[in-house]
Amino acid sequence: MKNVFITTMAALSMLAMVSCEKKDAVKEGQGELVSTTFVCTATPTEKTAVASEDGETATIVWSNGDDIKVFNATGGYVCPMTKGSGTSEAVFEGQCEGTGPWTAICPSSAANAYNNGAITIALPASQDYAYKTFAQGAMPCVAYSTSNQLMFNHVCGALKLSLKGEGTIGYIKITDRGAGKLNGEFIVTPEESAVAVKSGEDGTNAIQLNCGTDGVALSTTNATDFWFVIPAGAFSSGFEAVVVTTDGKLAKLGTHNAQTISAGVVKPMQELTIEFNKTAQEWEFKNTQGWEMVQVL
Repeated sequence: MKNVFITTMAALSMLAMVSCEKKDAVKEGQGELVSTTFVCTATPTEKTAVASEDGETATIVWSNGDDIKVFNATGGYVCPMTKGSGTSEAVFEGQCEGTGPWTAICPSSAANAYNNGAITIALPASQDYAYKTFAQGAMPCVAYSTSNQLMFNHVCGALKLSLKGEGTIGYIKITDRGAGKLNGEFIVTPEESAVAVKSGEDGTNAIQLNCGTDGVALSTTNATDFWFVIPAGAFSSGFEAVVVTTDGKLAKLGTHNAQTISAGVVKPMQELTIEFNKTAQEWEFKNTQGWEMVQVL
């Protein structure tokens, strides 16, 4: 069966149960595929935003260019967004052959592979700064359904640094002090769980957040938030962060405390005022001799 798959979804931040209404079915002749149009309307659950451990929530809306990819026994099909940019609900439309069950991911990627119910996800080592949120497309969501009813769940969590100070940040690099991989190839099986599991030895234990050519200027009075999308899991050795300004100055932050990242939850670190009193070159040289400049997270 070949379907016109039209789906209205809730925002990435929502867990959305989608109900479907069959509009028409036309048989074009013997031996031809049946063409069926489905219109699906999202009904948001109580979780309408990414939660935060400090009790706050982050509202996220769909943006131009967002899409989903749905898989079934026939193949994988990209469904671009056709309506809803800037809102918490959007319409996705695409041509899909066959019927459910459906396994879906948002956003879609050429790197997404599907095998026996599992989706391959490539988490990048580099992310881009976005104001008071994570970068567009950085927080994957997955869904599974035996019909055209989909409930999307977050695959990763987020770590939030809130920084004050003088200087313009060019990039921040977060490193797991242990052996935990923060990027590379992960596998998620939405029918069983929305949590991504590392699938191999590729990837590293670091993520770099790039702040663009002009950087992000800090304030001495109001903290600026920097969000890192991180695989869900326990990081028993804690994290360290190297913060580098556009003119090459550096500050280093760190914690040895165990940290747990939960899917769909933002973990905020306490607000810090940082000082850039070394250059990146000086730090790299002195760090080989055991030197550290650390402000505890």
